[in-house]
Amino acid sequence: MRCLTLAGALKERGWICHFLCQELKGNINSLIVQSGFDLVVLPDRSPEKAKAAISDLSPEWVIVDHYDLDAEWEKITIPEGVRTLVIDDLANRSHRCDILLDQNLGRGCAEYKSLVPPGSTLLIGPDFALLRSEFSHQRKPSIKRREHAVAEHLLINFGGSDPIDATTKTLMAVSGELAAWLKVTVVMGQSATSLDRVQKLAASIGSQVEVLVQVENMARLMSDADVAIGAAGSTAWERCCLGLPAGLIIIADNQVPVANGLEAAGAAAILADLTRSPDLTGALAFLQRVRADREFVRNLSTRSSALTDGQGANRVADAMDQVGVAKNG
Repeated sequence: MRCLTLAGALKERGWICHFLCQELKGNINSLIVQSGFDLVVLPDRSPEKAKAAISDLSPEWVIVDHYDLDAEWEKITIPEGVRTLVIDDLANRSHRCDILLDQNLGRGCAEYKSLVPPGSTLLIGPDFALLRSEFSHQRKPSIKRREHAVAEHLLINFGGSDPIDATTKTLMAVSGELAAWLKVTVVMGQSATSLDRVQKLAASIGSQVEVLVQVENMARLMSDADVAIGAAGSTAWERCCLGLPAGLIIIADNQVPVANGLEAAGAAAILADLTRSPDLTGALAFLQRVRADREFVRNLSTRSSALTDGQGANRVADAMDQVGVAKNG
């Protein structure tokens, strides 16, 4: 999704973008095509097959976004002279790149200095978070309505696929608190394996729980919500841009640094880590607190909205333009 966001920003500047992807479980390759981009499906991650596909395209830039790919793969795969942007979150391996992007809070340039070639441009922090333009457009009205700090509408979202069924687990954990005072909107992707289960559970809870599938107005839904419960992935920056107070449930190891950084900044509250424990009592306690403590809700909104303004994709595109000009002399 973040590569689609960056491709959209580049397309607005006249760039032609192609995607090289595998047909992995839960993939969104169809969405790439629906978004108007050319898709090349790779049978595996072997550098030889990727190199052949890249050579056929003769690109000016290659953008790499994969936790298992490193400098060795990039050196073999990307032809000499082709500029490279790497998107990373982990700072745990070397890269051969012109630009490295890590949009996470709490990361510093020093952590990447020894992992990239001298002279590489480092784009570090949520100023560079890759958010679709709909979020920056919705930012002002969303922040404005939060001055009243109410908590009557909960948004639950764990991405499109929700691979560990966090949605069902969260709904079950907080069902006792879903009384008449709290309206709930659940957003899921069509490919989520637990979709039927969530829909049946929502129906059993009552009419105040609505399940929406494959939405195209996520920024508006976030803007309309008073508080959210979700994962600590890329969606965390969407919520921050809109000042949406959030409780975080960690569903993957790579989300731990993001969640810790947001909580340390007072921009979100960690409710549970499902990679380590099934305990979700923190979700219920969070809802009880946001109902009783308006100042807590207001502070979460203010501090989260200060972290990113939704212009990250344009800043990354600007950096690519600048590196291109410098390379071309």
